[in-house]
Amino acid sequence: NTPAVYISNKQALSLYSAGITTGLVVDSGSNSTHTVPIHKGHVRDNSVSRVCVGGKQLTNYLANLLSMKYSTRSYHNDRSRIEDEKSKFAFVRKELQKATSLSTAIHFTDVYSVCVEPMFQPSLIESEEKGVHEIINDSILKSDPHIHKHLYSNILLTGGNTMFPGLPERLHTELSHLAPQTT
Repeated sequence: NTPAVYISNKQALSLYSAGITTGLVVDSGSNSTHTVPIHKGHVRDNSVSRVCVGGKQLTNYLANLLSMKYSTRSYHNDRSRIEDEKSKFAFVRKELQKATSLSTAIHFTDVYSVCVEPMFQPSLIESEEKGVHEIINDSILKSDPHIHKHLYSNILLTGGNTMFPGLPERLHTELSHLAPQTT
């Protein structure tokens, strides 16, 4: 016997938990990353964006980087070890030079900073999609112009891939280059 039920979008609930009702939620999970603009508690469905870069793709990319760096395939056989290393050591640099391929990226000294880079440069994992900073900007610009400023100033990061140290700072840097000067 249930006296009442409330069903809501998980991104809207995340925004509520931060004490706000208007903002943009970046939800990055196992298989994909979504950007969900919300105004006064209502999802702006026409402005939601998605990119197929998630934790699994970052783990695969890290396995490739480590295999190339140490000239071994053993990293592909131990998924839990790679995921553990990713969660302990991966971080996002504030800025990183454009890498054009996996072989270019391996020249960076720290594979743990490079492994998160596909979130910003999906071409590193052979995807033609936009980076997370670009889909954030696109979602905001597809929303009603009168809420753009609120969305840019209230970006909430949720999901496991948003826990990497340095991610908020890098997003801020990238978005400052994309956002209109009036916001």
